[in-house]
Parts: sequence; structure tokens; C-alpha cells
Amino acid sequence: MAILRYDGPLEVRELWGVSFVYGEQVEIHDTALIEKALRLDGFVRLDAIPLPEPATPAPGDYEPVTEVEVKIPAVGSGTIPENWRDMHWKQRVKLAKQLSGMDDISTTEAADATIEALLEAR
Repeated sequence: MAILRYDGPLEVRELWGVSFVYGEQVEIHDTALIEKALRLDGFVRLDAIPLPEPATPAPGDYEPVTEVEVKIPAVGSGTIPENWRDMHWKQRVKLAKQLSGMDDISTTEAADATIEALLEAR
């Protein structure tokens, strides 16, 4: 628990659903809200009760990071037709996705840039 007062430039400051009216004291029980407010300008803590220290995990309390297999697509594999610029834009997008292994290509500009980059890399 902490008693906070807002002395900032606003008449009322809303923070996480709590209204802090300029100059008025507010009793707060949420330690995360207290920490957040005290990091912002205009908030003053009026009581002397220190916040609890955040819990730190003991050496055996956490899971170690394990190796993860990453599958990288074979970039540049496949054939780029000579008339690729004359293809319909949807076909160019599909071609760029197939060649690059990237699923987030959705525009003509991105497809053309990808295909051109792959041609330059060859």
C-alpha cells in the first residue's frame, strides 16, 4: 500500500483506471501501479513504506533455454522466368514467395523488389 499525490500539469491524470486529481491523496494497493506512477513526472509518494523488492528466481527456479531447430528456406531456389515482369501481379507475388521463402510478401512492389534482389544475388 502507498499514498500517492499527483502534482503534475493536468487537473486529473488517469493511470490504469485510477483517477488522480491534482493535489489530492490516493491510497493505492497495487504495487505495479505504484511503481509505474512513481516513474512518471508529477507523482509523489507521501508515506514512507518501501515497496517490496521484486522476487528474483533462485538458480534452480527457471527453465534453461534449450536449442531450437530453425528451418531456413532455400532462398533463391527455383527458376525466374525471363518474362516475370509481364506476369500478372498475383503471379509475381506468388513467385516471390516461392523463391524467397517469405510468406509476408503481399504487394507488387515487395514482390518485384524481392525478385530483383534474387536476380542480383545470382
